[in-house]
Amino acid sequence: MESLKSITQRSAKSIRNYLQFQFQFEILKLHSKAPPNEEFLTQLQQAFIASEETISKFVKSCKWTQIAGDDEQNIGLASLRKEYDFNEVLIIDQDLNVLFSVAKNNDFGTNLKIDLSETHFTKSCIQAIDTARPVFSDLEFYEPSDAIVSFVIQGLINDSDEVIGLIAFQIDSHKFNETMADKISLGHAGEAYLVGSDFLMRSNPNPTDKISPVLNPDNKVKTELLQVWFQKHVNNINSFLKSPTSVAEITEDQVKTDILEYEGRGGYPVVGFAHHLQVVGVPMAVITEKPAAEVFATARSQRRISGYTMAVTILIVSMAAITITQRFATPMRKLSAWAIKVSDGDLIIRDIETPDNEIGLLNQSFQHMARSLQEEKIKNEQDRWLKTGYANLTESMRSQNSLADLSHSVITHLTRYFGAQVGALYITEPSGGLTLMGSYAIEIPMKKQRWNRVKVWLDKQQSNGKPWW
Repeated sequence: MESLKSITQRSAKSIRNYLQFQFQFEILKLHSKAPPNEEFLTQLQQAFIASEETISKFVKSCKWTQIAGDDEQNIGLASLRKEYDFNEVLIIDQDLNVLFSVAKNNDFGTNLKIDLSETHFTKSCIQAIDTARPVFSDLEFYEPSDAIVSFVIQGLINDSDEVIGLIAFQIDSHKFNETMADKISLGHAGEAYLVGSDFLMRSNPNPTDKISPVLNPDNKVKTELLQVWFQKHVNNINSFLKSPTSVAEITEDQVKTDILEYEGRGGYPVVGFAHHLQVVGVPMAVITEKPAAEVFATARSQRRISGYTMAVTILIVSMAAITITQRFATPMRKLSAWAIKVSDGDLIIRDIETPDNEIGLLNQSFQHMARSLQEEKIKNEQDRWLKTGYANLTESMRSQNSLADLSHSVITHLTRYFGAQVGALYITEPSGGLTLMGSYAIEIPMKKQRWNRVKVWLDKQQSNGKPWW
């Protein structure tokens, strides 16, 4: 249970950290008030108005090329797109004319109010102009890009603190899938995914699916867990939107939704945990689920392993925050991936190359921990084998009244439990001989059911290389 909860919190933190990297609000504010961006937009606006042409014709004109074709600002926006791995960077005026595009997609040279009025993107642009705050459009199928994407939109501000236009950054939905997949390991049957307030999925827990469930109305997820999350968080969305800080940051709710057992989206019982995210005013839930039978069967071992995993994860995160360099990042990522594998019960010891410093000591400690867990697992399996065999043997002997029946039950159970093909049970007599009391899968001749000089005969048979029977 705690392992599932920690995985959910870790995955929510991964999504939050990824989005915070993409939506670095201080950097967005710098771009919103950067004189080159303001001047660039102003030149395009003035030239567009003076041309008296439609927006689609203007962006193909010589005047547009003269302003934006080889301009340093063009190069700067292209570099910004590459640095943050955006799909697209757009410059839009107050009337929602797309005056500039790095990728030159089909929305370049359009008026969003006229051509794309029903999109989340257009509505978010209007909100960004009205509020002068950053806005996240949420995921949607965006026809000009022929893909499921989202946008973060920031107003361009002049010296009088007036919004004169917008700069918009497009993010591919695959980034959400990649971020979830990189950080989460729930085994073969477990799932982790993002869901919006409309109960539609924002990430695909199974990338190999032929038909993606992302924003698919046929895959709406209205489980008991999501109903609880919706009532606790989304019904209060208006209070979030009225807060001056909630639409300018990515936050996690401090009151987490409890773990529940319920019928999952696949139609079978699962144990799940929800973690609330508020992404620039847009509510989302990070959901992790595992089959209930698997969770309850492994709860005890998962608690112990997750304790080790969380300890290692805390050390990794703490050290990574201090030394963010490529030299440290690679071994730290490998150790983190190993920690997650250990939490899933994979106790194979891996040889990870680490520098001769604190990370190297951490690697050694982790190898020692994995080795100890291996030894404990082997010992537990041996103890369980012995105890199970003893219990089954006792049970097979319980209802037998005669010595013959008892002997037959004992040799039958032992032969099968040891995986042998045949077996025979002899008892010793006061004279030192042996008497056959029971056998399994073999018929012992009458003359060999009793032996008087046992040791002499066995020595002779062994020296001749013959079987005793």
